[in-house]
Amino acid sequence: MFHSKLSFFFSLSDEVPFVSNLANSLWSAAGSKYLEETIEQNRDLADFPPPRPVHYPKDVTRPNLGCRILTWHNVCNILPAIANEVTDWLQPTRIKSSQLLYQLILNCEEKVTMHVEKILGFLSKSTFDEEPVVVKFVSYSLISFIHFIICLYYHIIDLRL
Repeated sequence: MFHSKLSFFFSLSDEVPFVSNLANSLWSAAGSKYLEETIEQNRDLADFPPPRPVHYPKDVTRPNLGCRILTWHNVCNILPAIANEVTDWLQPTRIKSSQLLYQLILNCEEKVTMHVEKILGFLSKSTFDEEPVVVKFVSYSLISFIHFIICLYYHIIDLRL
């Protein structure tokens, strides 16, 4: 149900600071409300929240736990649409979908690694886009995605040792 109501999620990376700040405050409020309503199902995560990933971008504010959980549950519904739209023939559509992909990866953190095959497929196509804004956000997405993969496998290797 959430994936059909992405109106302000598209504006988290908007060029206009007012729109971006408003979207971030609405997103944060939605995440807080979601966590409040589902506190019983997410009690362990709320009591022992996962630490900030080591390679998380320093200049980006990490979304609250409710936002991250909400995105984790809906990423499989959003990714097919992004895969279609990030290679669309309309420039504004490609720009907005590349911005959305970046926000989706930042919100999912290490959970996004479950979709490696899908994401790498359309990221590799999008890196050759002629629009610089698309390439910029696809590059940000790719760098963040790779860092989350490294963090995930670092923990797996660390556990085996």
